[in-house]
Order: sequence, then C-alpha cells, then structure tokens
Amino acid sequence: MKNSQKGFVAPLLIVIAVLVIGGSIYYFSQKARTPQVQNTLDNMVLSTPDQTQAQSTSVQTQPKVTSIQVTATLTPSTSPTPILSPTPTPTPTPKPKPTPSPIPVSKKLIEKEFYVDVFANYDVTLNIFWKIGSADFMITDPNGLTITKTNYEEIKKYGVEWIPEPSSLLIRAHNPVSGYWKITATNLTTDFSDFKISTSGIGENNIFFSLIATKISYSCTDKPLIVGSVHGPYSVKGITISGMVLNQKTGVEKSFSLYDDGSSVHGDQYAGDGRYSNYLSGSFDKPGDYRISMTADNMNGKGMTVVPGDSPDFVSSFGSTQVQSQAVPKFTRTATITIGCF
Repeated sequence: MKNSQKGFVAPLLIVIAVLVIGGSIYYFSQKARTPQVQNTLDNMVLSTPDQTQAQSTSVQTQPKVTSIQVTATLTPSTSPTPILSPTPTPTPTPKPKPTPSPIPVSKKLIEKEFYVDVFANYDVTLNIFWKIGSADFMITDPNGLTITKTNYEEIKKYGVEWIPEPSSLLIRAHNPVSGYWKITATNLTTDFSDFKISTSGIGENNIFFSLIATKISYSCTDKPLIVGSVHGPYSVKGITISGMVLNQKTGVEKSFSLYDDGSSVHGDQYAGDGRYSNYLSGSFDKPGDYRISMTADNMNGKGMTVVPGDSPDFVSSFGSTQVQSQAVPKFTRTATITIGCF
C-alpha cells in the first residue's frame, strides 16, 4: 500500500514542477514584451524632471501607420452635357376691362326740314352735327323718296354720298329736287339732345352769302362793324339775316342780326341796297375769339333783286342790266367768320 502511494506522489510532483516552471517562463516573457507605463495623475504631479524623462523613455512608441495611395482615373463622358433652358417667366393675364353698359335708346324721334332752292340745281351738301350721343338719320326728298345709311348706294337718282363722322353726318346729293326736304332722327341715345343743319349748294346760277368785318382783331372797347350781303346773278334786298355770336373762351352765345335799313345805329349807309350791317357791341366786349354764324333767309319769298336806283354805289353783278326789281325764289344761305377781342 505504501509503495503504491509513493509511486503516485512522484509523478504528481513532477507535473506540478513542470506547471510552475512553465508558468514562470510565460510570465516573464509577457512582461518583457509589454512594459508597464505609469500614467496616474499622482505620479505626474509628484515626479521630478528626471523621473519624467525616465518615464517618457519607458513609453512604447505607437506603431507607424503606412498610408496607402489610391490613384483614380476619371474618364470624361462622351455624352453632351444637357443645356438647361431658363424657366420662362409666366406672362401675367390681363384683367378684362369692364364692358360699359350701353346707353339706353329712346323711342322718341326728331324731325326737321330744310329747303333746297332752285339755285342749287347741280349739287347740294347737307351737314348734320350734334354734341353728344348718337342717332340714326333718314332723309326724305320732296317726292317722298327716303334715303338711309343702308340704302343710299341704291339711290342712283341722286348719286348720294353718305359720310359719317363721330358727331356729324355729311350727305351730298347730285341734282336734287327743289323743295322741302325732311330729316328724321331715330333710335336716339338718351344723351342725344338735338342736332343742327347747315346746307350749301352749287348751281349754274347760284347765289352766295358772305360776311365781312371791318376789323378782324380789335380792342374790346371798340365796336367792329359786321356787313353781310347776298350776291350772284344779282344782289337781294328784303331778306332777313340773323344768327348767333359765340365767345369761344367763355362759351357764352348771344343772338345777333344785320339790317338793311339805312340807320346809323346799325352802321348801315343806304336802305334797300342789299348790304346788311350792325355793330358788334354790348355783351360782346369780353376778351376772346368770337365766332359769328349768320343765315340769309328768303323763305318767305319777299326778297327782291337790287337795281341801279336802289343805291348810288350799285354795282351790276355779272353784268345784270335789270331796271325793275323782281322777286327772288326761296333760298337760305349760311356764312361764318371769326374775330378776336383783346
């Protein structure tokens, strides 16, 4: 029994000795490869310069990292670079303008007459004019023939010209019938108040009405003399000449008449000589330009021809050798002049 225990102990001791010797060798080999570095806060504060130097020498140097250089080659693209178009600026949408309400049309109508005399036996011009608004016009001749803006081209009888303007209408007719013509204004807008008419005619034996002023420009303290006369195949006495004078600066309009009465008050030298006169005075003494529009009217048929015995200053018109006055057919003529007061 004792011998068997001794035999077991010996090998056990040998194993222990091997383990001790092998562990010592491993410990000292690891210590030689990785020295300890003191890096505590207390040792750093209390160490002397010599100790610090000694400690720094014992720090293991970190291994050097070898950099790896990578070379990349960029191959340019063969596809074209797209050009970006600028974003178009949106066009602002204009705001629609409000449509003005149409001016109501009145059901009323306006009718006026004008007379085409025998002297206008070649051509007559009718001028219709107004201030504001609009209307449709119809012209009716003495025989009842109507002329409008839609059928005037069909009226071959007169060769009518129909020329509309914003506030006027010009109508020309060739070889018109003598007598009373009628103008009818229909489909009037409510702002249309009235219209005026002026006519002129051309004929082989036509007569004319003219106005003259002794002064075209005058001081407002003066009294310019206005003279009117009818002439052509003969001068005419016994008619009326009247009209309006408008101050174009103030817009004030006054009535005015000429007289063939031989009165010095009117500046007329001889009565019945076919020359009609009057002074522009009174309410016409304000500064501005004055437009004088007059009408020579023989629609009552009382006009008579002027003969040598009617005036010492008689001058025969177109070689007239009449000795006795004769009645003159109905007619009207208009004339306008402008003078200035300063």
